[in-house]
Amino acid sequence: MKMTVNLSLRMIMLPLIVLSFVGVAVTFLSPIFTTTTRWLVLTTVMAYVIGTGRMWKPLRTRFAIVTLVYGVWGAATVIWSESPLLSTLKSIAFLMVAPTCLIAGYNWSLRTPTENTLDFLMPLTVSALLAGILGRFSAHAYDYEGASSLYQGLVSGPNMFGSMLSMCSPYLLWKLFYKWENMRLRAFWLLLTLIGLYYLLAASSRGAMMIVIITVIGMCLSLGLRRRVQLIILSIAAAILLVLILPNQLEALQQKWIYKNSSHSQGIFYTRLDPWRVSWEKAQQGGWFGGGYGVSIGDKTGEFKFSLSAEKYGREKGNTQLAIIEETGVIGLVLYLVSLFFLFLRLVNAARRWQSDDVADHRSVGRHDRGFLF
Repeated sequence: MKMTVNLSLRMIMLPLIVLSFVGVAVTFLSPIFTTTTRWLVLTTVMAYVIGTGRMWKPLRTRFAIVTLVYGVWGAATVIWSESPLLSTLKSIAFLMVAPTCLIAGYNWSLRTPTENTLDFLMPLTVSALLAGILGRFSAHAYDYEGASSLYQGLVSGPNMFGSMLSMCSPYLLWKLFYKWENMRLRAFWLLLTLIGLYYLLAASSRGAMMIVIITVIGMCLSLGLRRRVQLIILSIAAAILLVLILPNQLEALQQKWIYKNSSHSQGIFYTRLDPWRVSWEKAQQGGWFGGGYGVSIGDKTGEFKFSLSAEKYGREKGNTQLAIIEETGVIGLVLYLVSLFFLFLRLVNAARRWQSDDVADHRSVGRHDRGFLF
């Protein structure tokens, strides 16, 4: 009985963590997953993995070590932070979230068949698709930007909705690929994938679209040559078909998805230029050591009060790399880039083992490589 309970807990840890942090922004999940309960979930999972003694092995990888060093560096910035309380809380949060997610992902991969490794995204996928479909019956499903209407469904903001859909894309694409030989399952997963794609385009989140495009490219590169050529031909055919079916709508779609209500002369980054300009200036002020983890330099630092959420503090920085320099300095940026290098090095090595036209060959991927897919 105890073994069954432990196994069940290990199998729900990762899906529960993902859902608890994203669910805050979803109308029908927010009563359960609040800014307080999500930390209770994380604390419970953390206490469990510490209690079982299964926490050290996944933390010995180079990616994990550098990531934790970054967290420690973030904690060190408390010493000179403009808002020591904020930096302290943010550092504690990072040092809780990072190792807990690493351990949860590792335990998930050990006990999950390779073909089901991405199933931890299933609850998130169901939530995202339901938020899109049920949003059709809500009066608040659209966010209006100028003359454009951006669909957000039952999620707080089109960018958040797009982010959820982009996070689901690896799961949907993998299931579609893996179940391709079964006609009924192919139709089922193709339908879900198209629904996700439809709502992704309706949300008009450029960042989310880029994530999905990169995901598709990464998947194509991991396939065998024959399937890669097939997908390229299919993509070209789909693009030509789109031009033929919607010849008069292309300019409107370009305006909505690429220019986001700015003119051609203003450029595609017009809506981002002001946040980037400010972030660039603040990053220069951050220098080598930064202004403090989580801090917006010179921006309402005195208004932050003790809270599990800092949503009413600071500004939108618009660029992750500049934000890292502003908060943790050039030293923090170097640690961040090194951690990404080790992560992608492992993923590239894993992808090379996946390059086969035969799905059955994909089951030979080592369990340690699968641990990084989360």
